[in-house]
Amino acid sequence: MYPGHFAKTVPDKTAVAMAGGHARLSYRALDRASRELADALVGHGLDSGERVAILMSNRLEFIVAAWAGLRAGLRVVPIDRFRTPEEIAYILNNSDAKVVLCSEDLSVLAARLPSLATAVQSFVMLGGSCPGYQNLDEFLRAHQGAASNRKEIGAFMFYTSGSTGRPRGVIRPLPGSVVEEGYTNPSLPMLQLSADSRMLISTPLYHSGSLPFSMMPFSYGGTLIIADKFDPVSLLGYIQEYQITHAYLVPTMFRRLLQLPEEQRREYDTTSLQLVVHLAEPCPRNVKEEMIKWWGPIIWEAYGTSEFRELTWISTQEWLSRPGSVGRPFGFDIHILDGNLQECAPGTAGHVHVDSASARNFWYHKDEKTALQRHTAQGWFATGDIGYVDEEGYLYLADRKEFMIISAGINIYPSEVENVLMLHERVADTAVFGLPDALLGERTVAVIVAKEGVESTEQLKEELFAYCLQRLGRHKCPVQFFFEPSLPRSPSGKIYKQTLQDKYRSKTVTP
Repeated sequence: MYPGHFAKTVPDKTAVAMAGGHARLSYRALDRASRELADALVGHGLDSGERVAILMSNRLEFIVAAWAGLRAGLRVVPIDRFRTPEEIAYILNNSDAKVVLCSEDLSVLAARLPSLATAVQSFVMLGGSCPGYQNLDEFLRAHQGAASNRKEIGAFMFYTSGSTGRPRGVIRPLPGSVVEEGYTNPSLPMLQLSADSRMLISTPLYHSGSLPFSMMPFSYGGTLIIADKFDPVSLLGYIQEYQITHAYLVPTMFRRLLQLPEEQRREYDTTSLQLVVHLAEPCPRNVKEEMIKWWGPIIWEAYGTSEFRELTWISTQEWLSRPGSVGRPFGFDIHILDGNLQECAPGTAGHVHVDSASARNFWYHKDEKTALQRHTAQGWFATGDIGYVDEEGYLYLADRKEFMIISAGINIYPSEVENVLMLHERVADTAVFGLPDALLGERTVAVIVAKEGVESTEQLKEELFAYCLQRLGRHKCPVQFFFEPSLPRSPSGKIYKQTLQDKYRSKTVTP
């Protein structure tokens, strides 16, 4: 189903609301607003499959714009609002976006874009004014009455994070379904949604995890609650106030929640939660165990990438018996291949490849060569991760291929070292990576964020090294420790390790 169906059956029911405020849209209002914008986009001349970009903070209009693009049969390009103007302009130019929809709170950032993204036909501002932009009301009036007769629904065109290079636009054939069928996603059955579901999203809506999950309640006539930003205390308050049944979080948020004093956590009722899903980055084992103790066996983990739509899934019960697994594939196959592209035996680590309908049929916009290089002759897609499957088909990830350290000819997976360090009582966060070394090829280093009140001293470095030595082979232990007040993370929690590598590349081993 799609909002238009529920606009007829339950027109006054809240479709989407802002957490902590009074802004809301009923199904009738969401249907009308998205239809008017879809008509205007078509009236502006955008053909089926062309691009409309959304540059907005977390707000109701983001959902309106997303539905409008889908209803108009367009490819919707969500833009990371935390990027620089030059980075955003690159995505706008690379995607061939014809129209950009921007919210007024980003006007300082938005003001620089018309001069940088000259191929964009129209920049549209929601509320307020900005040089080079047309006001949304003016845009709608200019194309009033240009009804869209598009039947085929559009699709999202996400860009990769670009943590290891330029972001790439992931594009695939339009789904071929009609608008009335609504937004379809392979993971819909796993969420166990219903008309009574209330889903909370507090991650940035532009993210390739956040936006698909945000669209799912509308398939059942449920309600989406959007937080403008993540705050651990506020999130607990929203769960209690709105009786949230479903939530999408990332492990960084789990850490922040667990840092709250236990007595403060107990002040909030979270028993309405039925299913909480996390993905986007590996979750330390101790963090997940503590969340399960707190919220119960309702936490599901999923794994995927921007390039394919399907996900692996693992329930709390499955994870407790297979800690560290990210689950089994739902509706697709996983193959673990060695360096010669031969299948690895269960339990043997290799390169993770995906064989799915969406993975076979995507390409990188204006960079099809790279996409071809990441597919085997059979059409299996190389995710870039290193991992293995057990005898029952459960996937375990070791690390990203580009972050694997080869020291003295031995493969070292940073995530293994990070998981050990995260269990230390003085460590709040950590990133492990390799740096060039004349003798070893690469040396293993760790950047540490110490817990509040802990001094970053040479004594702590020695303590951390001894701690690793007791739990890891000596060749895996970091030979250098650096301290930072925080790590460079994306809003979805991904660590920008390239930034750290660049910063510490010139550092030498301490005698």
